Amino acid sequence: MAIEIIASGAAQSDVAGTSIAVGAGPVLAGDTIIALFAGDLGATGISAIGIISGGSESAALTQDVEATNSGNVVTSIWSRKASATPTGVPVVAQSPSYGGDIYALWGDDTHIYCAGATTNTIRKYLKSDLSYIGETASYGGIINALWGDDTHIYCAGVVTNTIRKYLKSDLSYIGETANYGNYIYALWGDGTHVYCAGGINTIRKYLKSDLSYIGETASYGNTINALWGDDTHIYCGGLVTNTVRKYLKSDLSYIGQTSAGTSTVAALWGNDTHIYWATAGTIFRYLKSDLSYIGENTQLATVNALWGNSTHIFSVNNSGGFYK
Repeated sequence: MAIEIIASGAAQSDVAGTSIAVGAGPVLAGDTIIALFAGDLGATGISAIGIISGGSESAALTQDVEATNSGNVVTSIWSRKASATPTGVPVVAQSPSYGGDIYALWGDDTHIYCAGATTNTIRKYLKSDLSYIGETASYGGIINALWGDDTHIYCAGVVTNTIRKYLKSDLSYIGETANYGNYIYALWGDGTHVYCAGGINTIRKYLKSDLSYIGETASYGNTINALWGDDTHIYCGGLVTNTVRKYLKSDLSYIGQTSAGTSTVAALWGNDTHIYWATAGTIFRYLKSDLSYIGENTQLATVNALWGNSTHIFSVNNSGGFYK
């Protein structure tokens, strides 16, 4: 990818509302960025998915990208050419409205899936133009978390309090786990198992094949909001305890935890060497090996979601900002 997303942090006045300006680097032919927003961005949430595409623009083109924010509800992503004409030409696609707040996103090579409130379904869209493909039957309550693999998509949330499994191809229902016992806020999986966590303060592990219960961790001490894992370990973070805890995936035994933050762990992501987590307006970085503190970055508003790649980490906060 030739595009870089860098936040300017400067609020601007725009015909569509108040925007947080974000600068984009050189755009090469065929470049595509998907705005992977997740989490509650204020009193409501996200009502549509935005996709920014470089298309056939030349390598010399630089764009300013803005996340349009109205009452802390991100409703669209706009890309504008850097030129003497401030309005420029939008090169953006947006999905039809989900019909309610979106709390979870997941994607693969060809499609992107979203889920949330009111509609209470998983909706499937083409990544290329965000056209609607279809949706699952209702989950029965708000869907807070999504995760998928090559063949299936999994969701979890409130009221129903289970992990449900669907075929990605036609979104048909396959089955679900036993009731978790409280709301589920986080979901993660690997080649053989799927893990969830939430209001009963533990991580539960299930076989992907038949969704049978395998076991669970000791209590985190309060609600768990975030999960992330690698080949050998699973990590979680949440309320009151305000730390990231590390467990062996094989038997869910406790390994250790980071130092405590000053407030709830709202988001979690890791790579081969480090674990990143966000609490209030700060992103923290720790070594995975011994969970020792490395550093932190302070932002202007509460961070709700984290995602990264081999070189950068991306965040979105409740003031509508998208940061790298």
